[in-house]
Amino acid sequence: MIKNKSNNIIANHIISDLVSRIKNRALSPNNNVFEVIYSKDTKYILDLLAEDGYLNWHLSSTPCRATKSGLISRPQIIVQLNTDSSGKVLLQTINTISKPGKRIYSGWKSLLQLTKDHSALIRTSSGIFTLPKAIELKIGGEILLTYK
Repeated sequence: MIKNKSNNIIANHIISDLVSRIKNRALSPNNNVFEVIYSKDTKYILDLLAEDGYLNWHLSSTPCRATKSGLISRPQIIVQLNTDSSGKVLLQTINTISKPGKRIYSGWKSLLQLTKDHSALIRTSSGIFTLPKAIELKIGGEILLTYK
């Protein structure tokens, strides 16, 4: 994570930043709430993880504002990881698969092999889908991340 002069967070790869924040917060025993940078991809990913019951999220109430350099800061998303009755985070493992330096693509038939171990999020030409939905629609794409 890098901060510029106006103290705004700059992430080189927003999905990797999201995954790192989820991993770090999952290890924190006291606080399961954190902020991430808003983007369409993070919103879709958080929507899909929320549908599976792993987390809850909402947009920060602070509006976008103009900074000294004339740039408008991005809104933040506030995320809370869900826990079981013993206080253990439900999202046990999450890993980034496709990265800016090495994009990983797969056809829908090859996606069948992933279903045995983990769930995954796939970016397709039609949007971001969970692994079962991508297989159901018979479309492949970029494997963004796996989770369990």
